[in-house]
Amino acid sequence: MDMKPEAIREYLESHDIRPLKKRMMIMEYLIRKRNHPTVDMVYTDLIREIPSLSKTTVYNVLKLFVQKGVAITLTIEGNEVRFDADVRLHGHFKCNVCGGVFD
Repeated sequence: MDMKPEAIREYLESHDIRPLKKRMMIMEYLIRKRNHPTVDMVYTDLIREIPSLSKTTVYNVLKLFVQKGVAITLTIEGNEVRFDADVRLHGHFKCNVCGGVFD
């Protein structure tokens, strides 16, 4: 997907998601980073750009994205939930050295 704001706006709208600024920035983060982040990772990285952001907002936006089919959840090691904007069927693995999660 193109990462231009208009493309992200259209993508969210096509899935019945109102393209509010925080939602668009979180989607752009998921697409750009590709690091299968946790709620805490998204919050920590975006709080500098969005001072009014809360962890609750990040959680609720990611939950909405999953419900609307624009993101999927990954459960790593039983209790670590991560998110992925690539909703195609594909595998994931966690590196035992760096702890990163990769496609």
